[in-house]
Amino acid sequence: MTRLTEWISTMQIPHLKKTSSSFVKITAIKLLAYLLAKSNFMSLIISLNILRMLFAASRHIDMRRTVVDGVLTRLRKSSDMGKSAGDEIYVAFMSFSLAAANPSERDTISEEVWLRAEAGGPLPEVKGDRPLLELCIKDAKGALPKRFHPDYVRTVVLPFLAELTKHHSRLMRIFLGRVALTPVEASVTDFGPFGNTAVDLVLEEWTSYLPPEYLICHGAWALSYLACRTLEDIND
Repeated sequence: MTRLTEWISTMQIPHLKKTSSSFVKITAIKLLAYLLAKSNFMSLIISLNILRMLFAASRHIDMRRTVVDGVLTRLRKSSDMGKSAGDEIYVAFMSFSLAAANPSERDTISEEVWLRAEAGGPLPEVKGDRPLLELCIKDAKGALPKRFHPDYVRTVVLPFLAELTKHHSRLMRIFLGRVALTPVEASVTDFGPFGNTAVDLVLEEWTSYLPPEYLICHGAWALSYLACRTLEDIND
Protein backbone atom coordinates (compact mmCIF):
# COMPACT_ATOMS: atom_id res chain seq x y z
CA MET A 1 0.00 0.00 0.00
CA THR A 2 2.87 2.34 0.81
CA ARG A 3 4.38 1.68 -2.62
CA LEU A 4 1.05 2.52 -4.27
CA THR A 5 0.74 5.89 -2.54
CA GLU A 6 4.39 6.69 -3.24
CA TRP A 7 3.82 5.94 -6.94
CA ILE A 8 0.78 8.21 -7.07
CA SER A 9 2.62 11.03 -5.31
CA THR A 10 5.39 10.98 -7.95
CA MET A 11 3.06 10.88 -10.96
CA GLN A 12 3.32 13.76 -13.41
CA ILE A 13 -0.19 13.48 -14.78
CA PRO A 14 -0.51 17.21 -15.63
CA HIS A 15 2.49 17.04 -17.95
CA LEU A 16 1.71 13.86 -19.84
CA LYS A 17 2.10 14.06 -23.60
CA LYS A 18 -0.66 12.76 -25.79
CA THR A 19 0.90 9.44 -26.70
CA SER A 20 -0.63 5.98 -26.73
CA SER A 21 1.34 5.00 -23.61
CA SER A 22 0.04 8.07 -21.79
CA PHE A 23 -3.49 7.18 -22.79
CA VAL A 24 -3.08 3.74 -21.23
CA LYS A 25 -1.72 5.33 -18.08
CA ILE A 26 -4.66 7.71 -17.73
CA THR A 27 -7.06 4.84 -18.37
CA ALA A 28 -5.36 2.74 -15.71
CA ILE A 29 -5.55 5.56 -13.18
CA LYS A 30 -9.24 6.14 -13.95
CA LEU A 31 -9.79 2.42 -13.37
CA LEU A 32 -8.01 2.70 -10.03
CA ALA A 33 -10.27 5.60 -9.01
CA TYR A 34 -13.32 3.60 -10.08
CA LEU A 35 -12.24 0.56 -8.06
CA LEU A 36 -11.52 2.67 -5.00
CA ALA A 37 -15.03 4.07 -5.17
CA LYS A 38 -16.85 0.81 -5.85
CA SER A 39 -14.88 -1.70 -3.76
CA ASN A 40 -13.91 -2.27 -0.14
CA PHE A 41 -10.52 -3.90 -0.70
CA MET A 42 -8.79 -1.24 1.44
CA SER A 43 -9.77 0.98 4.32
CA LEU A 44 -11.95 4.02 3.76
CA ILE A 45 -9.28 6.45 5.00
CA ILE A 46 -6.65 5.07 2.63
CA SER A 47 -9.11 5.08 -0.29
CA LEU A 48 -10.03 8.72 0.31
CA ASN A 49 -6.39 9.76 0.68
CA ILE A 50 -5.52 8.12 -2.65
CA LEU A 51 -8.50 9.76 -4.35
CA ARG A 52 -7.38 13.14 -2.99
CA MET A 53 -3.88 12.54 -4.37
CA LEU A 54 -5.24 11.53 -7.77
CA PHE A 55 -7.38 14.67 -7.93
CA ALA A 56 -4.52 16.98 -6.94
CA ALA A 57 -2.05 15.34 -9.33
CA SER A 58 -4.20 15.54 -12.46
CA ARG A 59 -5.17 18.27 -14.91
CA HIS A 60 -7.09 15.69 -16.94
CA ILE A 61 -10.75 16.68 -16.54
CA ASP A 62 -12.07 13.15 -17.08
CA MET A 63 -9.72 11.95 -14.35
CA ARG A 64 -10.95 14.61 -11.95
CA ARG A 65 -14.57 13.85 -12.83
CA THR A 66 -13.99 10.14 -12.18
CA VAL A 67 -12.53 10.92 -8.75
CA VAL A 68 -15.38 13.22 -7.71
CA ASP A 69 -18.00 10.83 -9.08
CA GLY A 70 -16.29 8.06 -7.12
CA VAL A 71 -16.58 9.97 -3.87
CA LEU A 72 -20.25 10.64 -4.67
CA THR A 73 -20.72 6.89 -5.10
CA ARG A 74 -19.25 6.39 -1.64
CA LEU A 75 -21.59 9.04 -0.25
CA ARG A 76 -24.63 7.23 -1.65
CA LYS A 77 -23.57 4.16 0.34
CA SER A 78 -22.53 6.03 3.46
CA SER A 79 -25.84 5.51 5.28
CA ASP A 80 -24.90 1.81 5.56
CA MET A 81 -21.38 2.58 6.81
CA GLY A 82 -22.11 4.49 10.00
CA LYS A 83 -21.98 8.16 10.95
CA SER A 84 -18.19 8.37 11.31
CA ALA A 85 -17.54 6.95 7.83
CA GLY A 86 -20.17 9.24 6.33
CA ASP A 87 -18.52 12.26 7.94
CA GLU A 88 -15.12 11.28 6.50
CA ILE A 89 -16.50 10.96 2.98
CA TYR A 90 -18.42 14.22 3.29
CA VAL A 91 -15.30 16.17 4.30
CA ALA A 92 -13.40 14.71 1.32
CA PHE A 93 -16.19 15.63 -1.08
CA MET A 94 -16.34 19.20 0.21
CA SER A 95 -12.64 19.68 -0.57
CA PHE A 96 -13.17 18.60 -4.19
CA SER A 97 -16.18 20.86 -4.59
CA LEU A 98 -14.38 24.04 -3.58
CA ALA A 99 -11.35 23.15 -5.73
CA ALA A 100 -13.61 23.30 -8.80
CA ALA A 101 -14.48 26.99 -8.29
CA ASN A 102 -11.87 28.29 -10.74
CA PRO A 103 -11.86 29.69 -14.29
CA SER A 104 -10.95 26.17 -15.39
CA GLU A 105 -11.83 23.01 -13.49
CA ARG A 106 -8.47 21.59 -14.54
CA ASP A 107 -6.45 23.98 -12.36
CA THR A 108 -6.47 25.90 -9.14
CA ILE A 109 -5.32 29.39 -10.15
CA SER A 110 -2.76 30.72 -7.70
CA GLU A 111 -2.68 34.31 -6.48
CA GLU A 112 0.68 34.65 -8.24
CA VAL A 113 -0.94 33.87 -11.60
CA TRP A 114 -3.66 36.46 -10.93
CA LEU A 115 -1.13 39.13 -9.97
CA ARG A 116 0.90 38.48 -13.12
CA ALA A 117 -2.26 38.88 -15.21
CA GLU A 118 -3.10 42.13 -13.44
CA ALA A 119 0.42 43.35 -14.23
CA GLY A 120 -0.11 42.72 -17.96
CA GLY A 121 0.74 39.02 -18.20
CA PRO A 122 -1.33 36.23 -19.75
CA LEU A 123 -4.90 35.83 -18.55
CA PRO A 124 -5.76 32.64 -16.64
CA GLU A 125 -7.09 29.88 -18.87
CA VAL A 126 -10.89 29.65 -18.97
CA LYS A 127 -12.72 26.46 -19.90
CA GLY A 128 -16.44 26.33 -20.60
CA ASP A 129 -16.88 22.64 -19.84
CA ARG A 130 -17.69 22.26 -16.13
CA PRO A 131 -18.56 18.65 -15.31
CA LEU A 132 -17.49 19.11 -11.68
CA LEU A 133 -19.97 21.95 -11.26
CA GLU A 134 -22.75 19.63 -12.37
CA LEU A 135 -21.58 16.92 -9.97
CA CYS A 136 -21.13 19.25 -7.01
CA ILE A 137 -24.42 21.13 -7.36
CA LYS A 138 -26.86 18.78 -9.09
CA ASP A 139 -25.67 15.22 -8.50
CA ALA A 140 -24.65 15.94 -4.91
CA LYS A 141 -28.29 16.58 -3.98
CA GLY A 142 -29.22 12.95 -4.57
CA ALA A 143 -26.01 11.49 -3.19
CA LEU A 144 -25.67 13.39 0.08
CA PRO A 145 -27.62 12.04 3.06
CA LYS A 146 -30.22 14.62 4.04
CA ARG A 147 -28.53 15.34 7.36
CA PHE A 148 -25.74 17.03 5.37
CA HIS A 149 -27.98 19.20 3.18
CA PRO A 150 -28.22 22.39 5.29
CA ASP A 151 -24.49 22.39 6.05
CA TYR A 152 -23.60 21.64 2.42
CA VAL A 153 -25.56 24.63 1.14
CA ARG A 154 -24.04 26.92 3.77
CA THR A 155 -20.42 25.75 3.59
CA VAL A 156 -20.10 24.57 -0.03
CA VAL A 157 -22.85 25.63 -2.45
CA LEU A 158 -23.03 29.33 -1.56
CA PRO A 159 -19.23 29.77 -1.09
CA PHE A 160 -18.77 27.87 -4.38
CA LEU A 161 -20.97 30.38 -6.22
CA ALA A 162 -19.26 33.28 -4.46
CA GLU A 163 -15.83 32.02 -5.57
CA LEU A 164 -17.01 31.50 -9.16
CA THR A 165 -18.39 35.04 -9.17
CA LYS A 166 -15.26 36.54 -7.62
CA HIS A 167 -12.97 34.88 -10.15
CA HIS A 168 -15.22 35.77 -13.09
CA SER A 169 -15.39 39.43 -12.04
CA ARG A 170 -11.64 39.58 -11.49
CA LEU A 171 -10.93 38.07 -14.90
CA MET A 172 -13.31 40.47 -16.65
CA ARG A 173 -11.83 43.49 -14.86
CA ILE A 174 -8.37 42.49 -16.08
CA PHE A 175 -9.58 41.87 -19.63
CA LEU A 176 -11.62 45.06 -19.86
CA GLY A 177 -8.76 47.05 -18.38
CA ARG A 178 -6.79 46.30 -21.55
CA VAL A 179 -9.29 47.87 -23.95
CA ALA A 180 -10.73 51.36 -24.36
CA LEU A 181 -14.20 51.52 -22.84
CA THR A 182 -16.97 54.06 -23.08
CA PRO A 183 -18.39 55.27 -19.73
CA VAL A 184 -21.44 53.07 -20.28
CA GLU A 185 -19.30 50.01 -20.95
CA ALA A 186 -17.13 50.74 -17.92
CA SER A 187 -20.23 50.81 -15.71
CA VAL A 188 -20.75 47.05 -16.12
CA THR A 189 -19.23 45.38 -13.07
CA ASP A 190 -21.47 42.41 -12.21
CA PHE A 191 -20.83 39.41 -14.44
CA GLY A 192 -22.19 36.65 -12.22
CA PRO A 193 -20.41 33.32 -11.73
CA PHE A 194 -18.57 31.22 -14.29
CA GLY A 195 -20.88 28.54 -15.66
CA ASN A 196 -24.11 29.59 -17.37
CA THR A 197 -26.17 26.97 -15.54
CA ALA A 198 -24.80 27.42 -12.01
CA VAL A 199 -27.26 30.02 -10.74
CA ASP A 200 -30.38 28.19 -11.93
CA LEU A 201 -29.06 24.79 -10.85
CA VAL A 202 -28.61 26.00 -7.29
CA LEU A 203 -32.14 27.41 -7.22
CA GLU A 204 -33.65 24.26 -8.73
CA GLU A 205 -31.82 21.77 -6.52
CA TRP A 206 -31.45 23.52 -3.17
CA THR A 207 -34.48 25.83 -2.84
CA SER A 208 -35.50 24.52 0.59
CA TYR A 209 -32.13 25.38 2.10
CA LEU A 210 -31.36 28.74 0.49
CA PRO A 211 -31.48 31.95 2.53
CA PRO A 212 -33.99 34.60 1.36
CA GLU A 213 -31.22 36.93 0.19
CA TYR A 214 -30.20 34.34 -2.42
CA LEU A 215 -33.25 35.33 -4.49
CA ILE A 216 -31.87 38.87 -4.73
CA CYS A 217 -28.53 37.53 -5.98
CA HIS A 218 -30.29 35.12 -8.34
CA GLY A 219 -32.32 37.92 -9.88
CA ALA A 220 -29.26 40.09 -10.45
CA TRP A 221 -27.23 37.23 -11.92
CA ALA A 222 -30.11 35.99 -14.08
CA LEU A 223 -30.42 39.46 -15.62
CA SER A 224 -26.69 40.19 -15.84
CA TYR A 225 -26.71 39.22 -19.51
CA LEU A 226 -28.70 42.39 -20.20
CA ALA A 227 -25.93 44.58 -18.79
CA CYS A 228 -23.30 42.54 -20.61
CA ARG A 229 -24.98 43.36 -23.93
CA THR A 230 -23.43 46.82 -23.61
CA LEU A 231 -20.05 45.12 -24.05
CA GLU A 232 -20.90 43.14 -27.17
CA ASP A 233 -19.33 45.68 -29.52
CA ILE A 234 -15.88 45.36 -27.94
CA ASN A 235 -13.45 43.97 -30.49
CA ASP A 236 -10.19 42.71 -29.08
